[in-house]
Amino acid sequence: MMRLTNTLLGLIVILLCANLYQSTQISKQLEQASLASSSNEKINRTQAKEWGEKAIALYNSQKHHALYELFHPSAKIQISESELATQLKKLFQLFGRVDGIALSDTLKLGEKGGETYYQYVYRAKVSNPAHQQARLSLSMIKGDDHKFWLYGFKLNARHSLN
Repeated sequence: MMRLTNTLLGLIVILLCANLYQSTQISKQLEQASLASSSNEKINRTQAKEWGEKAIALYNSQKHHALYELFHPSAKIQISESELATQLKKLFQLFGRVDGIALSDTLKLGEKGGETYYQYVYRAKVSNPAHQQARLSLSMIKGDDHKFWLYGFKLNARHSLN
């Protein structure tokens, strides 16, 4: 009887080990599939740089209408062209020109209703010497037609105490 009990216990331990091994393998496969699907759509850094340069060129030349035309229709519902122009003029008075940008990060924020949301973040050099470490952030929408639209434009910086 003792021998039968030991054999059954040994068999149970072997089955538990096999089950644990199989569970680990399935978990690894699911993780690899998840990573593969999330990296299938790589963010085009060249495109992000071009969008930054385009937005800054329009900002620097104070072409508010042209910049407003780059906005997604849902963004235009939230802000009128005259409101955008007013805000951009205030930014220009505060920071001056943006003399250069460098793309520092691209983020895929998520998907909703066939649209994909991104954020492009840039380090920016502004002409007003009172501001340091300026940062430009462009929020983007890629529609189901694969066309990119601007959804948000944010320029901020730390103020120097010197």
